[in-house]
Amino acid sequence: MALGVGFGTAAASATIALVLSVAANLSSREAKDLRQETGLEAGSSACYQPSAARVDRCAELQDELERKDALHNSAVAFWVLTGAALVGTSIYVTVVALSDDEESEVARITPLIGPTNVGLGVMGAF
Repeated sequence: MALGVGFGTAAASATIALVLSVAANLSSREAKDLRQETGLEAGSSACYQPSAARVDRCAELQDELERKDALHNSAVAFWVLTGAALVGTSIYVTVVALSDDEESEVARITPLIGPTNVGLGVMGAF
């Protein structure tokens, strides 16, 4: 049951992350096209206090760039969730599911966080 939940979560989040990554790339391409259409690729300050002719295009470009950033950030969050689900499921398989002894085995998983490092400690009898 737990294996299915872990791998199911990983598969679902990987699918969502992939879709969001593709959408972010398409949005990036759209922003590039907007820059080229309006001649804004020449300098990054072309939309700083734009002329009346460029106000709408600059607003449209800004919206597209914000959309791209939001999609990218969401995709990264789902890729992290995918990794966490896979690591959690792997630990579960290693510690719980593969234990075939009838004796009660104890394992302790402890996060290790320091000023310069982060890790995971697994202690116990296997």
